[in-house]
Amino acid sequence: MTFIDWIETAKPEGVLTAIVAGLIGRATWRIAWVQKEIAKEKIISDLFEKRFSIYQAHLQAVVEIVIRGKEGESCDVLKSDMIYLGEQAQFIYDKDIHDRFLSVRGRVLRYIFMRDHLSTVKDNVFLLADPHARELKREQATISRNLTEEISGKLPIALMEYLRIKDFRTEPTTGRKSFFRRFHSLRFRKAQREAQRR
Repeated sequence: MTFIDWIETAKPEGVLTAIVAGLIGRATWRIAWVQKEIAKEKIISDLFEKRFSIYQAHLQAVVEIVIRGKEGESCDVLKSDMIYLGEQAQFIYDKDIHDRFLSVRGRVLRYIFMRDHLSTVKDNVFLLADPHARELKREQATISRNLTEEISGKLPIALMEYLRIKDFRTEPTTGRKSFFRRFHSLRFRKAQREAQRR
């Protein structure tokens, strides 16, 4: 039985049932597609949150420990967050970004070690003239300057491709939206060409 034979012999109830079934199928497909898009956006959002928390832990450690000079328990919390989240970076960043975080982490830990060592030297008057202590003080200043430069320019630039969220409304997509975007952009280009001719 062909489609034309079916239409000729079909009853109105059968046609109505087929139309309703088609509409229900279309609605089901649309709901599934929307759920897929929501799930995709959720994954992108979760990945951003995880990546940003790693960056934020390193940034806070540099700002609070190196620049502001925090010590004690709050320093230990920042240090442990930086180490814990920094190790997770290897799973969600490329190797070069993970190595960059590793470098920042190593310099912060070295800075803390030197600060603690120099604080014991301050308490001992005889060690103040020690050339090793003066060398540590110079190295500490160099690390502080390098870390400040790192967080104010190099690190954010390197992370930009990972932390910039692409707007799904402006990114090319597939399917119907893509067709309409292409159609409107062609129309826009045609209008531009006509305006240039005048």
